[in-house]
Amino acid sequence: MDDNCTLPACLQYIAAPGTRWAYHNAPYTLLDEVLQGATGMTNNQYFFQKIGTPCGINGLFINSGYNKVFYSTPRNMAKYGLLLQNQGNWNGTSIIPTGYHTLMTTPSQNLNQSYGYLTWLNGQNHYMIPGSQWVIPGMIAPNAPADTYAALGKNGQIISVSPQENITWIRMGNGNSELVSFTLINDIWSKLQHIFCVNNAPKENKTAEWVVINNNGSNPSFIFDQPQLDYIITDILGKKIFSQLKDASPIAHLKNGVYYLSCPSHPEWLSQKIVIQH
Repeated sequence: MDDNCTLPACLQYIAAPGTRWAYHNAPYTLLDEVLQGATGMTNNQYFFQKIGTPCGINGLFINSGYNKVFYSTPRNMAKYGLLLQNQGNWNGTSIIPTGYHTLMTTPSQNLNQSYGYLTWLNGQNHYMIPGSQWVIPGMIAPNAPADTYAALGKNGQIISVSPQENITWIRMGNGNSELVSFTLINDIWSKLQHIFCVNNAPKENKTAEWVVINNNGSNPSFIFDQPQLDYIITDILGKKIFSQLKDASPIAHLKNGVYYLSCPSHPEWLSQKIVIQH
């Protein structure tokens, strides 16, 4: 059946409760009317009262076929991930009750141990994938910490949380046509684990101090630990702004924003963050 269809003809009885697990979007959509009947508010009104306004998250539920899809931005998506990482607490205010957050981060049943309450759980003995009844041994993402849990959306929309690493990361954008992409989340965690290893390795040298450059009409100041080397500056997207940098003079022409300083001749050195404030 169509996993999204909410028409009675699409909702056929297959198995007794607790005897079969399958991924199905339609029940979540049908609960919208239950929520509206209980609260007297629309999805958007309820969201903004309970989560959006307290956490500063903007977005909108929009009808898309049978579903109601929440459209927002990467920054807002990351805020929701941080809300989950903080166990439902936002700046000292409980947004998601502790009891429900526990349900989100523990198996919701025994048939698919890797599925909580709308979240996918790593570190379990087995998992199932949408559209299949096969039980696959092992963890969803072997490259991720065992305590990782995630909201995984169609075409590779991901909110991934690891309390152990104290990190939340998101991925938005186009992806494959899979309903849920387990391969993508595992690949991203593989890259992150490499970064963690690099960051944790002892280093005797670095390119520059972490600095805030504030022109205020005067010449910008900058500290080079080893001025004889060539440095480059890139923007936050990795686009090269300056190369063969020997002194701080070009920095005065940069617009306000965040940049990164690195040394191509020593790629093992970590890039240093520059914040320009005119």
